[in-house]
Amino acid sequence: MKLKKYRPATELSLAVGLISFFVANSPAQAVGVFSIKSRTTGLDKTNAAELAVYDSFGTIADALEATINDGILSETLRTGLTTHFAKAGASPDSSLFVDRASDFSVTSITTGGQFNQSGTFNFSSSANAMPSAGAAGQGSVVIGIKANKLGIGSIGPIQGSRLSLYAHFFTFSQAISVVNLSMTNFGLDAQYAIVPGVGTSFLARWNGLHVASGFNYSSNTIALTSSLTQSSTSGTETVAFDMNYTLSSKTSTFWVPVEISTSATLLSFMTFSTGFGADLNFGTSKLLGDSTGTMTASTTATGLSSANLFSGTPTLDFTSAGNSAGISVIAPRLMIGGQFSLFALKFGGEYTYYTSGATGYAGWARIAI
Repeated sequence: MKLKKYRPATELSLAVGLISFFVANSPAQAVGVFSIKSRTTGLDKTNAAELAVYDSFGTIADALEATINDGILSETLRTGLTTHFAKAGASPDSSLFVDRASDFSVTSITTGGQFNQSGTFNFSSSANAMPSAGAAGQGSVVIGIKANKLGIGSIGPIQGSRLSLYAHFFTFSQAISVVNLSMTNFGLDAQYAIVPGVGTSFLARWNGLHVASGFNYSSNTIALTSSLTQSSTSGTETVAFDMNYTLSSKTSTFWVPVEISTSATLLSFMTFSTGFGADLNFGTSKLLGDSTGTMTASTTATGLSSANLFSGTPTLDFTSAGNSAGISVIAPRLMIGGQFSLFALKFGGEYTYYTSGATGYAGWARIAI
């Protein structure tokens, strides 16, 4: 029997590969967002009594860091927050990109807004607390026109009189109480009546069955101003700090709507609409923001050599922690809405339920002829 030659390099490569695999697939360590940096003191560290006081201050500072990073602003809470913002950021202007309620023959021009939330969003600026829910808001100006009015008679089996083409764009930034909101969206979409409407023009009319799709981009940044205030005592030493900070969530989404909808009009002025969508979304939501605060240290110990007992810089850094969540690629939604007509002028609203648990509320004014 011929023995194989022992190759230590081969076994070493195998061992390194196994170690690399387990390291790469081991759970990631939680990243803290709060630290007390640049710790200094004027105390004499060669003096046993003053060194004990300094060490006590350091122990308290370490405990305060743990209180923030493991409790108030823990990894679990931050991950939950980005997940809520990601859910709210899916298809964030889905109620506005086409006109589901107007059976128009020439054009539909809409201005309106939509607010999505996941969980119960709280605009409170209470100290020592993190929001437990997310939100996304969009406004929009939408211009729709029948394809046949652009000289498109037909495209294969698609009839221009049943095809509506839409373009929308909006950008906005505003401070509301303790919240700063900025938003941008734009897109091109199409809606087609696969079954045309039927009925009288006054008593009742079914406006047909429509499908819609297109390409859209939405970006939301919601910045919440809040504060941290903490104090802790151990033995004769006390460390306290306070800081104001702004926690921002930025959600960016490319989304492709895929929906089917229908509507019916009663007495020529009241329209009810409903539909279902399963949109494709590509985007993320991430936490941003950093800040610094002030800290004080005191002790009941006497006879110390310096008034500079213990100093440092309380620092928050959400950006470097890398908290982010991806938006679900497929975002199913159900919508129901109503619209009141005064000749060509329309006012309406829509409720959207996303199967992720998020909800959306939209309102608009439009001219449709």
